[in-house]
Amino acid sequence: METQNTYSQKQNFETVLHGSKKVDEYEKPVACGKSVNEIIKIAAEISKNRLGYKPEKSLRDIIESNGGRLIEDSPLPFKGYTLRQSCIVVEKDGKFTIYTLSRSESANRRFDIAHELGHYFLHYKLPNEENYANKPQTLLAARSVGGADEPEESEANYFALAFLIDKELFKNKYKEFYGDEVLLGDYFKVVPRTVMYFGKSLGDDYFPTYEIKDGKLCLKS
Repeated sequence: METQNTYSQKQNFETVLHGSKKVDEYEKPVACGKSVNEIIKIAAEISKNRLGYKPEKSLRDIIESNGGRLIEDSPLPFKGYTLRQSCIVVEKDGKFTIYTLSRSESANRRFDIAHELGHYFLHYKLPNEENYANKPQTLLAARSVGGADEPEESEANYFALAFLIDKELFKNKYKEFYGDEVLLGDYFKVVPRTVMYFGKSLGDDYFPTYEIKDGKLCLKS
C-alpha cells in the first residue's frame, strides 16, 4: 500500500509539473553569443551580488529561494528520455526545476547544478531581460535531448566555473595554496580538474609563478 501511494504521488507530481507536454513543446537553449570573459563577468555578478553564493552555502537553498526546485534521482518526466547527467526545465510561468543524480560525487554534482543555472540565466533570463529577438518562453536543457558539444553547453560550463569560483578569492587562495589544485578544489568544493579549467579560462598571465628559495617554495619576485 505504501509503495502504491508513493507511485501515485509521483504521478500526480509529474502531472502538476509538466502535464501531458512532450519534449518538442519545450524550447531548446540557444547560445547567447557572449565571449568567455563576458560570461565570467555575468556569472560572477549573479553569484556574488544577486544570489550571494559562497562555497559553504547550499545550492538547494539558493535555488529554492529563487522559485526553483532541485530534484535528485527522479527520471525525466518525458517519455523515452533518461536522465544521464543533469538537466533543467523552465515552465511558461518562469518556475524551473533542476534534475540531478545524487549518486554523483558531491563536487561533480555541484558543478552540474551550476551548469544548469548557467542555462537558466544565459539562455532563459538573459534573452528576456535584454530583449533578444528570440525570447524563450520555456526551456529544456538536457544532454539526453540535445548535443553535449553545442556552443550553449560550453557557455553553461564557463558560467558554472565562474559561478562557483570567485576570481579574486581564487587569486588569493592560489597564492596561499601555491597553486595546489587539490587544496583549491577542497576549498571551493569542486573537483581539481574544475580548478584547472577555471585557471585556463583566466589566461596564463593571471597566475603567479614560484621558485625554490632557501629550500622553500616561494612566489617568484
